[in-house]
Amino acid sequence: MNSKIEHQKTTVYEAQAAISFKKLFKEIVADLTPARALGLQLAKRDIKAAYRQSILGIIWAFIPPIMTSLIWIILNNSNTVSIKNTPIPYPAFVLIGTLLWQILTESINQPLRSVNTGKSILAKLNFPRESLLFHGVFTLFFNTSLKLLIIIVVLIIFNINPGWEGLMFIPMLFGLILTGFTIGLILMPVGMMYGDISRMIPFGMQFLMYLTPVIYPMPTSGKLVLFNKINPFTYLIETARNLLSAQPVSNLSTTLGILIVSFFILCVGVVVYRFIMPIIIERVGA
Repeated sequence: MNSKIEHQKTTVYEAQAAISFKKLFKEIVADLTPARALGLQLAKRDIKAAYRQSILGIIWAFIPPIMTSLIWIILNNSNTVSIKNTPIPYPAFVLIGTLLWQILTESINQPLRSVNTGKSILAKLNFPRESLLFHGVFTLFFNTSLKLLIIIVVLIIFNINPGWEGLMFIPMLFGLILTGFTIGLILMPVGMMYGDISRMIPFGMQFLMYLTPVIYPMPTSGKLVLFNKINPFTYLIETARNLLSAQPVSNLSTTLGILIVSFFILCVGVVVYRFIMPIIIERVGA
């Protein structure tokens, strides 16, 4: 009995070569221009859609921080909560602090929110994944510009002149956004697979706000002193508010150290983001 031998294609599987972070970084740099352009278009689309489908429209951007601040102003004026010795009038102190904290919170939320927004097209279209990060950055800049309008009004009402030193508030504000965005980028891969992260961030930030000198000045005694000293958010909020209100900045070196570390973590995080996104897309079934 003759046997027929069939020649079939043989596939050989080999171990994947070691990942080169240098190569990934070069690819990211090459994609920056198209990613930025696409991210800007996505941000414009989503911002217009968000406010077009609302009766109050852009007014919603002002309501949350103002309402939160009003609650604490009323509590303080009624002596329900006694907060004294603020370097500037308490309404201005709490309004500025609340607005800065909301900017930080939105910065942490934005990477996960932006990637979830584009999740439906991630597996269908070939485009620079970094465009979703640019989408988040442009959205943050737009929302932050609205909060800056409130801050300017507060400075005018309470006759607070930050002087030339106030110009340093702008890079400090970028640093605040950068730090929050870095934290959000680190949490994003886990948040893509588990919805608990997106729910935990607002709750956790609300809790941390009461442990950070946002609505009260930096304590000099008591149980919160140690936590405030090891809490990096303390230095970011205090430095930004002091620069804006012409107050002495006593922890500038610590603040700069936090910003430098955040920048390097962000650079590494973007490279990891490019490497891990195909895995995340496969896992979540986008």
